[in-house]
Amino acid sequence: MKTSEFLKSAAIIVVILLVFGVAAWGLNFYTQPLIDAKKAGAANGRLNAVMSDGAKGYEDITSTLTLPSQFVDPSNAKRTASIVAVHKETSGLGYVVEVAWTSEDSHGSEPNLALVGISTDGKIIAVNNETYHDTEAYNIFNKDPNYAPSFAGQDSTLADVGLVAGSTHSSSAFRSAVAHAFEVLVLNNMITAGVKSDDQILTEMLPLVHTGLSSSGTIVGDSVAASGNIVKGWASKNNTGAAYIMTKADANYLVIVNGVRYAQVYNTEGVDVTADHSDLVEEAKTATKANALSAAIKNKIKSLFGEAARDSAKLVEHTTFNTVATVIEFTHEGNTLYLIQSKPYTYANNVMTVYTVVDADGKIVKQETSTLIYDHYSVDGYNSNKDAAFIAWLEKYT
Repeated sequence: MKTSEFLKSAAIIVVILLVFGVAAWGLNFYTQPLIDAKKAGAANGRLNAVMSDGAKGYEDITSTLTLPSQFVDPSNAKRTASIVAVHKETSGLGYVVEVAWTSEDSHGSEPNLALVGISTDGKIIAVNNETYHDTEAYNIFNKDPNYAPSFAGQDSTLADVGLVAGSTHSSSAFRSAVAHAFEVLVLNNMITAGVKSDDQILTEMLPLVHTGLSSSGTIVGDSVAASGNIVKGWASKNNTGAAYIMTKADANYLVIVNGVRYAQVYNTEGVDVTADHSDLVEEAKTATKANALSAAIKNKIKSLFGEAARDSAKLVEHTTFNTVATVIEFTHEGNTLYLIQSKPYTYANNVMTVYTVVDADGKIVKQETSTLIYDHYSVDGYNSNKDAAFIAWLEKYT
């Protein structure tokens, strides 16, 4: 082949390659943004679900933030929440916080994952529980499809968010997870925290200072009508007393009363101010039904220790605010003994009555339960040798 012909063929090949190269570049120039946008849309779709319309995109800012410690509910260590990621919407609409959370029903399974969309003015746009691994029987999102939507518009106080009946533990855990999402934004000065009302502060304080009126941090009691200085109140379902939010001189207080009408008063700072408010104490005591030395308890003592022990029984003025309903002192064979009637909550907040007899040194002499409730050990096949052993232990005292 002549040199001129070779050069001509080579030039043609180069031109062809250039044409195809330019065409490929042009195709990539126009199509790559579409591909990238499609990928971004797929990745952002889950975040857009809890963000305002018009979201442009997201920046993962997790590594730039100070993250709060894992939340562990002080009333139940099985309720936890941890920050997984924080995404900032690029046009300034707000943030999406991913929170992993667990509840009593997690049973060691993978944590659930919640997405919480929060605007820059500190209000919830929407929440979505993306993955759920807990016991299906307590699935709050199936039990109440309106529960997740009820968070929209709330600030960090979550003042108007309730719980799901029949799944109070799970819904309380989820509520704590949403609160934890607010915590990371407030901690990093990205939003301003909402201000809790006195009513909310005192109501949230109640399960901590009177455990007889709560189950796993949730108030269990019948509502009490307002009267006098009582703004609202709850009478326990297990005979362990009552609690009231009361007002005096434009200030609000939490007044708790036990089963023998011993009372304490707390201000919104959580300080015991009983000594300064004897009038509120007396009003609360008057509004509360006192436990008595009933015939049933006398007969219980008789069945355990005989007629002479029953006849010596007298009510003890105890000062505890827990599931102890009544304490009785009596004499048996020359020894002073105490019968403690406690009423803990069990599955679905049913009340289990337990009688424990101790001597003057606090040593347990006898224990018995008149009501045995363990229905939750057979729900959804959750029944194992461990559960059977627990049931056998209870039946031993039945």
